[in-house]
Amino acid sequence: MTDLNSLNVPAELDDPFFFPNEIEPLKKEDYQEWRNPSEVEVFSYELLFYMGEEVYSPWKSGDMHIPELFEKWRLIKKDCELLFSNRKAGLALEPMKEGIGLFFSAVYWMNEIPVKLNAWKKQMEEYVEYCLHKQR
Repeated sequence: MTDLNSLNVPAELDDPFFFPNEIEPLKKEDYQEWRNPSEVEVFSYELLFYMGEEVYSPWKSGDMHIPELFEKWRLIKKDCELLFSNRKAGLALEPMKEGIGLFFSAVYWMNEIPVKLNAWKKQMEEYVEYCLHKQR
């Protein structure tokens, strides 16, 4: 079992927005196959992967999993809309953070690589540049 409470966040995922404090414990045994996104925290597979654990790699089969990420994102969007309409914007931070994490996962997995939060700005610029050149 990998207990992430006793370990630092891997450098590849070091981002205070997503990982400001302690992390919930993860068991690598629970990540040997795909699990519905509603059952796991965002970046769980990447956390274990970057810690050197052998786990299922959903980014290698992104075309199978990305639709599920977007389905979960749609549910989160509805929750956020309800919170904002009820003037409870302060309660929307966590679901919004989860939605942003799902977006990152979808973009990276479409490119068949695990999420790397410590370099996302540079990588997004490279993706945009690649797409612009591909369209020419």
